[in-house]
Amino acid sequence: AKSAIFADSADYSKSTIIPGASEQLSLTLFARTNYLEMGLISDIKNNHNWKELSLKDIPRLSFSVKSEDFSSVLGDFYESRNINYLSNRNVRGGKIDVYYQLPWSAKKSTVSAFYGRIEKEVIKGEKEFGSYQKLKTIGTYQRNAGGLFTGFGLMDNLSLNLSGLFGKDDDNVATLSTKAPLQNMVVGGNFEYQPFGNLLKFYGDAYSSKTE
Repeated sequence: AKSAIFADSADYSKSTIIPGASEQLSLTLFARTNYLEMGLISDIKNNHNWKELSLKDIPRLSFSVKSEDFSSVLGDFYESRNINYLSNRNVRGGKIDVYYQLPWSAKKSTVSAFYGRIEKEVIKGEKEFGSYQKLKTIGTYQRNAGGLFTGFGLMDNLSLNLSGLFGKDDDNVATLSTKAPLQNMVVGGNFEYQPFGNLLKFYGDAYSSKTE
C-alpha cells in the first residue's frame, strides 16, 4: 500500500516509522566541592518510540563520585586492568576504588572492586534497537562478572598486584541461544620492579583459570 506520508509533507518528520529517523539526548552534569567531584553522564538514543525505550537500550548512563582517597561509579564504566584480568570491557554495574599509602612507601596503593554486566543478552526474534524493522537472528546470554583488585606500592620502585575475577552467564532469560551458558574464575597477580628508574624494568605475572 502507498504511504499517505510524503517526503515533502509536514508530517514526514513526525513519523516514528521512517527509516533513519531518530532522536538523541546527551546530558553531562558536573559538581564540585572542596573534597569531592561528582558527575552525571548520559547518552540516550531513540529510533522508534520513547514509550518503548528501556534501560538496556540506553548506551550510557553513569553517576560518579571522586576524591583524593576514593573514586566510585554507578552505571556504565570502562574496565581495562590487564589482559588476564578483564581487558577493555564496557561494564554496567558498580565500581569503587580506594587509595591509601603504606607508611614506608611514597607510592600509592589501591583496592578496587566491581560487579556488573559485561555482555548484554540478545533474544532471538527481538526487534533490533537502532535498526528499521530488523529482528535479531542469534540469541546470546547476558554475562555478569565481579572482580577484586589490590595494588600494593611496596616501595618507590616496586609494586605488587593481586586480582581475582568471576564471570557467569545468566541463563534465566529465554535467549534461544544454541550454546550452553558458561562460567569461569581467574586468580593471579603481577609485579613491577624498576631498580634504575625508567631505564630498566622487570615485570612478571602468573594467573590461573578454572576452565582454560
